[in-house]
Amino acid sequence: MALDLIEAGGILTRVDRTGSGSPLVLLHGFTGSIDSMAALADRLSKHHTVVSIDIVGHGGSAKPSQPSSYDMSVAADQVIDVAGQVDGLVHLVGYSMGGRVALAALASDPGRFRSVCVIAANPGIVDVEDRADRRVADERLADAIEANGIEWFVDEWMAKPFFGSQRRLGEAYLGEVRRQRLANDPVGLANSLRAMGTGAQPPTWEALRSVPIPLRYVVGALDMRFVELGRRLVSSMPNANLVEIADAGHAAHEERPDDVAVAILDHLLVSEG
Repeated sequence: MALDLIEAGGILTRVDRTGSGSPLVLLHGFTGSIDSMAALADRLSKHHTVVSIDIVGHGGSAKPSQPSSYDMSVAADQVIDVAGQVDGLVHLVGYSMGGRVALAALASDPGRFRSVCVIAANPGIVDVEDRADRRVADERLADAIEANGIEWFVDEWMAKPFFGSQRRLGEAYLGEVRRQRLANDPVGLANSLRAMGTGAQPPTWEALRSVPIPLRYVVGALDMRFVELGRRLVSSMPNANLVEIADAGHAAHEERPDDVAVAILDHLLVSEG
């Protein structure tokens, strides 16, 4: 790893650069970090220069006390600034929360990117009442994280049903995932939920309808809710497609890393023409 701290989007941001070839920015999910994407980065870096970042509130990046520093626009600007420090257009790959950030960055500044690939990402809740309900739930969970601590929250989070298929990967794997998540800060995670959770996130569906940048939506076939979200998104965009990863759940890149890497690399290759 070549870890560094840079200013991006007004946030002190931990960055890792590895590999060689056309540049790719890689984004982790909620409770993740550069470390949680290392297996995927290793596979992608055989063909590309992979620039992994810690999104605001996570890993080694800044964890401001004010929730406004975690707005989705701030995280999108983080990505856009990192992309701007790389020569030429960059590919963008993001998982779950990182995929939501990728979609926000794409909607904000599509001319910065050569292609985008998201893994199990939600473009946002369109219904105003449903989004308000989710925001209340996210804020309650944020309060609980600060009240009960990081260990309580990580155990609660890893017990969520949509991570159930990961349990077959074994205790050693689950222990390492837990260790990585425990390295996060409760203030950073709580504020991320408050300002950048699905309840607070402005939906990107409409903004993406006219974006011609090639997009691939990768999703585990067992993750049915996100399969449906992916189908809806790619059908609404002019240059998008979906790949389902057999026998994988929400974190398909961890359960089937080789298959996900192939799906991403094929997309990048076609995008480069």
